[in-house]
Amino acid sequence: MERTLAAAAEDTEGQLFGVRVQRFLIAAGSELGRIGAAQLATGRGDAMLRQYVEQRVDAVVYRRLDELFRDGHRRGLLAAPPELLS
Repeated sequence: MERTLAAAAEDTEGQLFGVRVQRFLIAAGSELGRIGAAQLATGRGDAMLRQYVEQRVDAVVYRRLDELFRDGHRRGLLAAPPELLS
């Protein structure tokens, strides 16, 4: 998952902000589906695995998305503060 999201971010470097966010979200959704994150989030599966996946999703998906929003706000592309979007 980390490699896929890093590649999505790298492949869209220099492109329009909307394209960067869209491709990141598509990659994240695909990867979350691949690992069965929805099933883990609803309590199915091992509790320790669920906790680990939650931590990794936070680090790999949400923190990178926060970075994208902060960058968009810094460049004047988002009127709302990134904290409200995250």
